[in-house]
Amino acid sequence: MKDNISIIQDISTLYELSLAVGKSLDLVESCSHFLDILLRRKNLYHASVWLLEPEEEAERARYHLAYASARYPRHSPALTVDAYVPRRLRREDSFALHPDEPDYQHASTGANEEGGSHAFFRLGELGFLHLASLQNHFRQRKELVQLHSVIQRFTLHVVACQTHARLVAANTQRAKIQRDLFASEAKLRKIIDTSLDAVVTIDEWGRITEWNQNAERIFGYSRSEAMGQSMTELIVPPQHRQNHHWGMQHFLKTGEGPVLNRRIEITAVDRQQREFPVELSISPIQLDGRYFFSGFIRDITDRKEAEAALLQAKQAAEQARLAERQFLANMSHEIRTPMNAVIGMTHLLYETQPNASQKDYLDALRFSADSLMGLINNILDLSKIEAGELAFEQKTFDLAELLHGLQQTFQFKVREKPVSVTIDIDPQIKNQLIGDLTRLNQILTNLLGNAAKFTRRGTIGIRAQLVEAKAEQYHLQFRVHDTGIGIDPAKLELIFQNFKQADLDTTRKYGGSGLGLTIVKQLVELQGGSIIVESIPGQGSTFCVNLPFQNSGKAADRDQAPIPEPRDIVQTLADRRLLVVEDNPMNQKLIGRILQQWSCAHTVVADGHEAWQRSQEQRYDLILMDIHMPEMDGIEATVAIRQDRSNPNVRTPIIALTAAALLDERNRALDAGMNDYLTKPFSPAQLQQLLQRWLDRQHRPDPAETPPSEGPGLEADLSYLRSLSSSDERFVPDMIQIFLQEIPRALAGMQRALGEKAWTEVASLAHRINSNYMMMGLVEQQESCRRIERQIKTGKYQAAEIQRMVADLDRDSQLVYPGLERELERSAR
Repeated sequence: MKDNISIIQDISTLYELSLAVGKSLDLVESCSHFLDILLRRKNLYHASVWLLEPEEEAERARYHLAYASARYPRHSPALTVDAYVPRRLRREDSFALHPDEPDYQHASTGANEEGGSHAFFRLGELGFLHLASLQNHFRQRKELVQLHSVIQRFTLHVVACQTHARLVAANTQRAKIQRDLFASEAKLRKIIDTSLDAVVTIDEWGRITEWNQNAERIFGYSRSEAMGQSMTELIVPPQHRQNHHWGMQHFLKTGEGPVLNRRIEITAVDRQQREFPVELSISPIQLDGRYFFSGFIRDITDRKEAEAALLQAKQAAEQARLAERQFLANMSHEIRTPMNAVIGMTHLLYETQPNASQKDYLDALRFSADSLMGLINNILDLSKIEAGELAFEQKTFDLAELLHGLQQTFQFKVREKPVSVTIDIDPQIKNQLIGDLTRLNQILTNLLGNAAKFTRRGTIGIRAQLVEAKAEQYHLQFRVHDTGIGIDPAKLELIFQNFKQADLDTTRKYGGSGLGLTIVKQLVELQGGSIIVESIPGQGSTFCVNLPFQNSGKAADRDQAPIPEPRDIVQTLADRRLLVVEDNPMNQKLIGRILQQWSCAHTVVADGHEAWQRSQEQRYDLILMDIHMPEMDGIEATVAIRQDRSNPNVRTPIIALTAAALLDERNRALDAGMNDYLTKPFSPAQLQQLLQRWLDRQHRPDPAETPPSEGPGLEADLSYLRSLSSSDERFVPDMIQIFLQEIPRALAGMQRALGEKAWTEVASLAHRINSNYMMMGLVEQQESCRRIERQIKTGKYQAAEIQRMVADLDRDSQLVYPGLERELERSAR
């Protein structure tokens, strides 16, 4: 009877447990419901579920506590595969442990052990179930077997709970991803719709797949109207549709396109068939093996109109500037031409032995003429600086010679005042300098002129100091000092401004336009220098000018006289014949009178055409050529002479006589083939200096010699190389050898480049060899190289003229080679 009751109880327990399975899909809730019944019906004190951690690798599998009855500590450590229970359950579905068994200690699994029996059931591949009783349960195997079937059902339910949990987690994650995706799409849509550009995307068939709000505004089609339409037919003008279609086909075949991934300007058309300029950028996108093209289109109508207005304003400004420059050039020419006669005739009158009264008149006349010319030169210099047309030469010069010349000139100017002029040159400045001698002379003359003007007694002077010598460069400081009236410290900054002097009393008392220091400051700064002034009212001023120069490596002549006496001009001009081309009668008479006093044979003609005719009839030693003349001007006449190889004067020095002081006029003269220029008005001394410079470098003609058209011999000047050689006897021969190797090769390259019309290469080669000619003392040939380079780089050249200059260089070089080869032979002995 008792056994029957036990069987009924067991069946009832199993039935209740079976009903408990599946009550909920929440794992904890299901475990709690099922195990609470099991604990109550079986009089157990503990039940717990251990599940395999799914993310762990098999060889390191760990079991975590998924559920435990209240008395079991929740912080119990996880079990590893090495633990006794999981290891044994791999061999059997269930087993029990009792206190009298050797392996009993393994049953605790970290719980507060209270003794009794333990049973373990495998929950499939998920984990295991642990039951504990204070009584001697599970002694018989049948008790484990009785629970096996219901626990298997519980196992299936745990699987269902886990699957449900994963589905819930996946759905939650999917919902989050969808929310994020919707947010991203909304953000992207917001970005696209608020873009300043029209954003248009098309597929590989050219159909529109994206059309933002700016596309609607720019082209007039709504999004619904544009989507799916052919972009070519919708917004590309008819005349460009074929090119657009070809571009897409070309990209699909080659993966390349001329308009991809860069901004271009094209024409588009809107709904009203209005064509307008747009800026377009196209980027290809590949998705799932298909190509899409994303285009960013910006309406640039307003920008184009602004650019057109800006261009129109720029052209108007340039025209105004050109008109101003033309006015200055014309006024300069018109003023300088009569001023040339005034100044020249004044010099001639001084030579007629005037009486004291007449000399006073001439002094006043010369002073007024010099003042007027100083004002004109200042205005022109300022105009050239503002136009960015001021160029700086790089020529070798001796600083001591310049400063001694300034000392002598200004000592003469202040001869009626108790003022002495001093110069002081730092002995560390041992070599000659390379820089713009003319502009340095202008700077120092202006500063020394101010010092002389504002100093009644005492001293004025220049002190040149070496601040730094680095590599091939000198940094010099020129301190122009005086003991004059000084400048108020509050007004020191004003003196460098246009038309400004320290105060009105200075202007009334001493005169001046207020342009001199402005020009000085700009000339200094354009050469990479700086200028400051120090002054104490009543005690004097010092202007400090810092300027960089190149070190020539050629020793300066410390023992030279202050100004070397020029050769007698009469001796220089003996047996020489000059052609003077000048249309102004007064200037004709002036130049004729000067040359007559110097006993120089000369011919005067009034225009370029007559000059060209005379140049064909006989050879002249030098031609003085006015530029602005009727019929044929001086530029045209020079080109005609230089291009005619049979002309006896094809290589005769031609000196421009110009009343135009602007740089482009001088460059035009040099580019035409003139060798130098003399700006009107000029003094007899300036003309004398120029004639001696050009006639002294020529060999005197011998009637028995080959005619000039055959080419006189040319000799290189090796003095510069010898100054650099020091004690190295092989230096000069090695440099000559390099010249003889490099020049023929470079000239051959220039001839080849001319044949191929590779003008950039011609300019590059001319730039490369101009220094070779300079080191050999071949100044004219060096200048020809510079002229070739300058004309090509500025685009102002004629092919025939470049070819002629290259041919002249080749001919001149052929004339120089024999002398250099003889020099090599002498050095080898």
